[in-house]
Amino acid sequence: MGKTTNPITFIANVELAQKLRVAIVPGTTTSPPNVGIAGVGDAGIGINDVLAAITTLCAVEPFNKTGTLEMVANGVIAEGADVFPAAGGKISATAAGSALGKAMEASTADGDIIEILVYPNEMQMSNTPGTTDIATTSNTDEYVIVGKAGILVGVDFSSLAALTAHDTNYITFSVTNLGQGGAGSTAMLAATDVNTTKATGGSALVANAKRQLTLHGTAANLVVAEGDRLRIRFAASGTLAGAVTRPVANIKVQ
Repeated sequence: MGKTTNPITFIANVELAQKLRVAIVPGTTTSPPNVGIAGVGDAGIGINDVLAAITTLCAVEPFNKTGTLEMVANGVIAEGADVFPAAGGKISATAAGSALGKAMEASTADGDIIEILVYPNEMQMSNTPGTTDIATTSNTDEYVIVGKAGILVGVDFSSLAALTAHDTNYITFSVTNLGQGGAGSTAMLAATDVNTTKATGGSALVANAKRQLTLHGTAANLVVAEGDRLRIRFAASGTLAGAVTRPVANIKVQ
């Protein structure tokens, strides 16, 4: 794929009204990729320029462009207020993850299109220490503290040791947002076999290879606040074939 300039062309996965926030559809294999409407707490990749019918090409102004972008408000937003991702690809003055930018003009009703100065939104990555081997018969927990408000956009795993896939003796990966008081219980990874080392539905560990874990399908579960404590758990079922040494989880927030 060559270099592209603004706007960037995608395929509309659903009918897209003008100036809605859009996100790349997970698992898309088309060229150009499919995009759909970004939800609450999901910043997305940019703004759909004009009305696009389903399966047709659409023009997207990316958030990393210079200048300002027009977006659709979901209600009253004061001039100068921070704006946040809202349902249906719109924006709101109600906090949800990281602020997208600053309102350059006011909105008075749902559906108003207003000009937004978009904030730079750099990704923050945190690694677990990787000094504790995964126990062969119990839970092994690591923790990170989130350094910025935003959205969990990725979790990668790697270890020095390989582990053969097995339907009885396997690891289940999970990430739980404990909040800032330690009592939170929000699951941030999909609770499915894809996040295991099962032979059926999961996959083996390859030594020194990066494995991308599957995030929870509910966008609200991925919203984090600065200072939230995340627990990364490697839960052994049965008895693992051997120690999984130097496990590292890479947590990406944007």
